[in-house]
Amino acid sequence: MEQSLLIPFKIKVMKKNLFLSIVLSGLSGLSLFAADNIKTINPKITHVTVFPSSAQLTSSADISLAQGTNTLILQGLSPYIDKQSLQVKGKGKFMVLSAGFQENIITGLQDNVEIEVLKKKIEDITGKIEEEKLQTGILKEEESFLISNKEVGGKNESMDAANFKLLFDFYKTSLSQVRTEIYNRGIKIRDLEKEQSKLKAQLQALQTGSNLSSNQLTLVLKADAACTGSIEINYLVQAAGWYPSYDIRVNKLSEPVSLIYKANVYQNTGVPWENVNLSFSNANPSLGGNVPILYPWYLNFYVPNTYSYQKMDKKSAPAVMAESAIMEDSDIRGMASIPVGFTSSSNTTSLEFQVDLPYSIPNGGEAKSIDMMHIELPASFRYQAVPKSEKAAFLIARISDWQQYDLLDGEANLYFENTYVGKSQLSIQMISDTLDISLGRDMGIVLKREKRKDYTSEKFIGPNKVVARSWEITVKNNKKEAVKMQLSDQVPVSQNKDITVEITELSGGKINAPTGIVTWDINLDAGQSKTLIISYTVKFPKDSNVLLE
Repeated sequence: MEQSLLIPFKIKVMKKNLFLSIVLSGLSGLSLFAADNIKTINPKITHVTVFPSSAQLTSSADISLAQGTNTLILQGLSPYIDKQSLQVKGKGKFMVLSAGFQENIITGLQDNVEIEVLKKKIEDITGKIEEEKLQTGILKEEESFLISNKEVGGKNESMDAANFKLLFDFYKTSLSQVRTEIYNRGIKIRDLEKEQSKLKAQLQALQTGSNLSSNQLTLVLKADAACTGSIEINYLVQAAGWYPSYDIRVNKLSEPVSLIYKANVYQNTGVPWENVNLSFSNANPSLGGNVPILYPWYLNFYVPNTYSYQKMDKKSAPAVMAESAIMEDSDIRGMASIPVGFTSSSNTTSLEFQVDLPYSIPNGGEAKSIDMMHIELPASFRYQAVPKSEKAAFLIARISDWQQYDLLDGEANLYFENTYVGKSQLSIQMISDTLDISLGRDMGIVLKREKRKDYTSEKFIGPNKVVARSWEITVKNNKKEAVKMQLSDQVPVSQNKDITVEITELSGGKINAPTGIVTWDINLDAGQSKTLIISYTVKFPKDSNVLLE
C-alpha cells in the first residue's frame, strides 16, 4: 500500500540527505495515513515573489521526527491558496507518504495586531470630533449672544457717536473672529471624519480577513530512525500584487535626471508578511508551461477585402469569411492548408527584482511603496511650446540609453527645482531609443501669440474670396541661463481642389506639407526675446464658407 502512494512523488537522493520535491495537484480530498506521532507547526513565511496580480509565498519550518510514521499539520496558511500550485520540499532522512489540504474552521487565522491599533486610532479620532463639535456649539452660542447685543445697542438712542463706533468695532471684530473659528473647526471636523472613514474601511478589511477560516496542510512522513530536517512549502495566491511607479527629479539643467524606481506592493492574503525577502516579477504565472510550436509560415500577395460587412449565414458567406471563421478555431490552427493573411509577433519577457532588505507587508490596508533603485540619468534638456493651444513652455528631458535599466510602464511623480510639477505616465512600449519626459510648465519663459491686424484682410477677387491671416509669436527667456526650444504652430491644409492655401511668411520655420505643422528650433540667451511671423492666404469660391478661426 505504501509503495502505491509513493508513485505521484519524485524523490531524489543527494549525498546523505533526501531532497523531496512534491507537486500537489488536486489532493484536497486525499485520505491520510494513520500516524502514531502528530505535531502541529506554523511555518514562517521567508520569501515572497510578487507578480502583477498574484504572489508566490515560500514558508519553511525545522522539524524533528520519531522513528516510524509521523503526521505534521501545517497551520496558518492563507485561505486563498491555489491548491494546484502547491509545492513541498523536504530535506532529511525521511520519506513523504502523503499530503492533503483541510480547512481549519475552528481556529481560523491569527488575529492581526493591526486591528487593535486601528480600533485605538478610531477611538481617538472620535473623541477629537466630539470635542470639536462641542467647541463649535459654544462658538455658535457666542455668535447668537453678539447678534442679540447688537440689537440692544441699536435701540439705545442716547448713545453718542464715539461709543457707538466703539461698540460697532467690537461687534465687527468679535463676530468675525467667532465665525472664522466656526469655519475653521468645521473644516477640521470634516478632515477628521474623512480620516475616521478611511480607518474604519481598513478595520473592516482586516476584520473580514481575520474571520476567514485558514487552510492547513497535513503531511504524513516516514523515518527509519529518529531524525531532524526541514520542510519548505510554496504556493500561489491571487489576493496580492504590485505595480511600478517613479519619482523623477531635476534640480538643475546642468545636472543629471534623478530617477527613483519604486515597487508598490499590496496583499490581502489573510496572513501577515513579517520580515520576508521580497522579489518583484512582471511574469504571469497563470501562463501555461508548454513549449510553443512553430507552424509553416506561408507568404502570398495581400488582397484587401472589398465587400462591406453584413450579417450572413454560413451558406451565403464568401470564401474569405469562411477562412476567417476557421482560423478562430484553435483546434485547427496548425492545418497547413489554411492560408495566413497576415503575421504578428510578440516577445514575452520576464524581469525580476530582488529586494536587498527584508520587509513587513501587513495584510489589508493600502499599498506599501518600496524604493528598488536610485538612478542618475545623463540627459539633455529642451523646451517645447505650442502657443496656439497654450501660451506656456514645457521642459522636456531627453534620456538616451535608458533600456539598460529594465523600466516598466508606470506612473511618475515629477519634480523640477525641488517643486512638485505634476504626474506623467511612462509608456515604455511606445518609446524609441530616446526617452522624453515632460517636466511641466516653466513660468520663466513667456510666450505671446497675437493676430497682426494690419496684415489680416478679406476681399473678393472675381468669383473668389481671398482671406489673409498673419500671427506674431513672441517668446522671451526670463531665466538666468540660455535655453533651447522647439516651437510649433500650423497653417491650414486644403483637402479640396477649389480651396488653395498660399504661405507668405514663416520666419525660417520648417513646414511638414502633409500636416501643415511648422516648427522652429531656437536658442535664447538669458533675458533674450525673439519674434516669429506666420502668414498665409486662403482662396476659395465666394459663395462657399470656409472656417478659418
